[in-house]
Amino acid sequence: MPVPDAAALRPLLEIAALPADAEALDGLLAGELSGPERIAATVALVRALRSTAAAGVPDPALVDRLCALAVAVDRVGEVFDLLAAVSAGRWTDWRAAGAAGQRRLDVHRAPAR
Repeated sequence: MPVPDAAALRPLLEIAALPADAEALDGLLAGELSGPERIAATVALVRALRSTAAAGVPDPALVDRLCALAVAVDRVGEVFDLLAAVSAGRWTDWRAAGAAGQRRLDVHRAPAR
């Protein structure tokens, strides 16, 4: 791969490979996710959901962030089974998860006063 192409992909690969922790997800949620960043964030979301589900009972704050990320990339319906798995049935359906994730995203992106 030519060096300029590799350099252009590096930020997207960094997003896609983010760890499933609150700090990394907070940073991701703070930014605008559109275009290639949205695709990379979707990869990060699925990776985080799978690793969180495999790890056992996750921290509810992490689940909130994962739900907010699903809203940010507009994938709540597609990943609801994984969200339900990590949330221990917290939401009755994907719409309830979407509403909760939107509230979390709005709070996270609210300007500091």
